[in-house]
Amino acid sequence: MNDLTEQLAVRFRLSLTDTREILEEVFAHIHRRLFEGKNGDGPRINGDYIGESLRWDIGSDAYFHFIGMLVCITKYYGVEEPGEWVEYASRTFSAEEAERLNAQMSNWKSQDR
Repeated sequence: MNDLTEQLAVRFRLSLTDTREILEEVFAHIHRRLFEGKNGDGPRINGDYIGESLRWDIGSDAYFHFIGMLVCITKYYGVEEPGEWVEYASRTFSAEEAERLNAQMSNWKSQDR
């Protein structure tokens, strides 16, 4: 059993569907809060969601591993421009998946606005 979702489902005695939905929801919430530069429905923060709020939202262990992932991404992938990630991700999504995922973000408010 090598699939992350399967491992977590077994570990927490959840169905594969429930486990996948939890993972999708967690990452969507983190993405939205980072994108919007605020803590959920609370007041805007200084635009540093990762440095100011994420640790409190997910706990110290998860935060440590999240930062570790960022370090590995930076070290091993060397992506310098956001467009590189878009191109990288576009190889893995079908047109329907990309459309559905982009639609999820349609009501998000970018902190750049």
